Amino acid sequence: MDFNFGTCRACGYRMLWIRTKNGKNMPCNPEAVRFTPGGGPETFVTGDGKVERGRRAKDGSTVGYISHFATCPQADRFRKRDQEDDYDQKRHTGLLEEGES
Repeated sequence: MDFNFGTCRACGYRMLWIRTKNGKNMPCNPEAVRFTPGGGPETFVTGDGKVERGRRAKDGSTVGYISHFATCPQADRFRKRDQEDDYDQKRHTGLLEEGES
């Protein structure tokens, strides 16, 4: 896996970018955590981009990352509510395309 790091423009936290299986870039906290997949209260992103529900477990069978949107204290400012808010989310994560300003 290629590691691409960035910084959250809202809270300043270091983030790890992971491309999900559906081709979207997801900002994740860079600390890897072990979890047991198969349903559970949390969502994890594996290094190969698979998004899975599960439970954190020290002896978990899978390693993944937590989406930064789940932990960012400013995340509510950037949640998608409609097309207009898409701009704010891109600005937050640094994904504005050239010409979008």
